[in-house]
Amino acid sequence: AVRRQLGLLSREKPVEVELLRGDETVTITLQPREKGLVEGEELDLPRWDFTVKTINQFENRDLYFHRQKGVFVFGVKYPGNAATCSLSSNDILLRIDGKEVTTLDDVKAIHKAALENIEQRHRAVLTILRSGLVRQIVLDFSRDYQKE
Repeated sequence: AVRRQLGLLSREKPVEVELLRGDETVTITLQPREKGLVEGEELDLPRWDFTVKTINQFENRDLYFHRQKGVFVFGVKYPGNAATCSLSSNDILLRIDGKEVTTLDDVKAIHKAALENIEQRHRAVLTILRSGLVRQIVLDFSRDYQKE
């Protein structure tokens, strides 16, 4: 029998491992992969008054159950525009104004464009996943709570 350290196995290359259970030998196949980040990255969204974070299998197992990749609401400022529209922590963002959201860069670009166009349009429709149910919320960000 060849002994190897599991940590030294090649990534993404399947390897067969024999396990001894009582008198029976069981063969299983393992495929090592990168563990990835333990925590998701975070992004603050001024004027929208909430922060978002990437879903991470280690940090957010309950969210990872619903979506293995994506962005969720990490924190809601009170008082603030997000709190006024009933946005909640752990809401998973699916779309903003019909544009699919899967990364922080997606959210950052939509947020930037919205703030640049605030004089013409000060509302955004957020499609979220909350406790397994899809909902739409209208975020009105016309009020600037930081100046009050």
